[in-house]
Amino acid sequence: IQQPTAVAPALEKVKNAPRIYLAGADQQGRDVFSRILEGSRVSLTVGLVGVLLVLLFMMFYYRLLGVIVAVGLTVSGAGLYAVVSLLSRTQGLALSLSGIAGIIVSVGVTVDSYVVFFERLKDEVRSGKTLRNSATRGFQGAWRTIVIADLVSLIGALVLWYLTVGAVRGFAFFLGLSTACDLIVAYFFTRPAVL
Repeated sequence: IQQPTAVAPALEKVKNAPRIYLAGADQQGRDVFSRILEGSRVSLTVGLVGVLLVLLFMMFYYRLLGVIVAVGLTVSGAGLYAVVSLLSRTQGLALSLSGIAGIIVSVGVTVDSYVVFFERLKDEVRSGKTLRNSATRGFQGAWRTIVIADLVSLIGALVLWYLTVGAVRGFAFFLGLSTACDLIVAYFFTRPAVL
């Protein structure tokens, strides 16, 4: 057993060890945590700008149906937020940069569901059917495509989750969770909103 006087100098060296900084940190010397926190803020900002640009395009291209996209993405985001908040409180889940990336990618999956449905709706209207009948038939035809596309995303997320570790697992988890939200919102919100 070492004497306390022999351990004290070693502990003093550890106590006075320099802090760890990321390469490229500025003169103020921000530490790793503050750089990660800043990266999360930037990622969220860029993601919101991307979502807004997608919504503007959808409003321009689909006009009134673009409003349904905006409300549907809001409903999906609220559902995702509720699930993440619940898992955060009960399971200690934390939203990481890779998780934010998974959510941003899933916005594309969600918008794809709207595009498939709306294009099918337009095809039905062009064939001479009433708008209400077109919405019903259009969703029936689009639903299978939406489910298959979302299942492919879910399978990809599950494979990533199973075969990887670390940050990629966070990406896979949030991509899968967001895709599951898309299926629920497409069936329980988008379909009734258009019908």
